[in-house]
Amino acid sequence: MIKVEDTTIYCTRGDNGNTLNNNLEFSFNDVDGNPVLFREGQKVVFKVFNPKDVTDVVIHKEILIEEECSSVTIPLSSDDTSIGQYINKPVKYNYEISIDDTGTIIGYDEDGPKLFILLPEGGE
Repeated sequence: MIKVEDTTIYCTRGDNGNTLNNNLEFSFNDVDGNPVLFREGQKVVFKVFNPKDVTDVVIHKEILIEEECSSVTIPLSSDDTSIGQYINKPVKYNYEISIDDTGTIIGYDEDGPKLFILLPEGGE
């Protein structure tokens, strides 16, 4: 399961967004509420990291925009979501999305961090 509620992402460890047809898809509005258009050649970067050590990045995805669009799909593979060892309770990470490594469009703000919650999967 991979789902987004408000700005929190829930993901079962080891799940593959491609197979389940539930990749992450994001769109954004500017301060006036108008949709932000992503331009050809821009790079959208999605990072999930340890909230106690922001240099400990556990997922790093870069999406190159091939044509102008109003939303971006971030594919997640089983390898991407198999973070660490098996867990028996949810583990909270933070995430951010930026454009061209220069402008954060979603991340830590006045409302606090954006959460990526890794949910347990069954063992083998």
